[in-house]
Amino acid sequence: HGALRAAGGPAPVGGGARGPPGRRVSPGWLRWAPHGRSQPPRRGGRFDRLYTRAVRTRLASQLSELMAGSPLRHGPYRRYYLGSVAAALGYTMQGTVAAWLMATITPSALMVALVQTASTLPSVVFGLVAGSLADIVDRRRVIVFTQYALAGGTAALGVAVLLDVVGPAVLLAVTFVIGAAFAFYIPPAGAIVNDLVTRADLARAVTLGAVAFNLARAIGPALAGALIAYAGSGSALLV
Repeated sequence: HGALRAAGGPAPVGGGARGPPGRRVSPGWLRWAPHGRSQPPRRGGRFDRLYTRAVRTRLASQLSELMAGSPLRHGPYRRYYLGSVAAALGYTMQGTVAAWLMATITPSALMVALVQTASTLPSVVFGLVAGSLADIVDRRRVIVFTQYALAGGTAALGVAVLLDVVGPAVLLAVTFVIGAAFAFYIPPAGAIVNDLVTRADLARAVTLGAVAFNLARAIGPALAGALIAYAGSGSALLV
C-alpha cells in the first residue's frame, strides 16, 4: 500500500475496508477507486469455464427434476415423440401448401376442395386395413415405411413444382398417396406407445401425443403460409 501511495497511484480497497459511504466492499474483492469510482475485478478464463460448468450442471439437474414424472424421461419414447411431432407438422403443412398450389393452378373452387378430399379420403378407405395391419406386422417397420413414403411423396411434389410440371391431376394423385401413407401411419404410431413407456405413464403419454397432433394442426398451416410467402410453394414442400 505504501509503495502505491508513494508512486501516486490509487489506493486499493479490499478485505473488510469500506468503499463509498453506506457501502461495504465484499471481502475477497479487490477494487480500485480512481476518481471516486469503483471498477469490478477482472476474472480469468478459468473462472468463466467453472461458472459455465456450474450453470450447465444446475440446468441439467432442474431438467431432470422436471422430467422425473413425465413420460419424456424414457429415451425411446422421447425420440418417438419428437418424430411424431415432426410427422404431424409436415403432414399439415403439406396439406396447406397443396391447397394453395391448386388455387394458383386453377380458379375452380371444386378442384381446391378436392385437395382436402384427396388428403382425408384415405383415412376412410384404408382405416380398417391400417388398423389390422398394425396388429399383424411389426409396428416399427410400418412406421418407418410410411415415413419414407411421406417424405418421398412430399419431396417429389416439391421437385415437380420447382420444375413447373405439376397439374391438377398430378397434385391430387400425390396428395392422395401422402394421405394414404399417413392413414397407415396413425394406427401403429398410437399402438407402439405401449411398448415405449411403463403402464403407469401410458395415460400421460397418450395425452402428450394428442396434444402434439393438435398443436401441429394449429401451427402447421401458419408455418406453411410463412414459408410460401418467403420461398414459394416448391421450396416450402421441400423444407
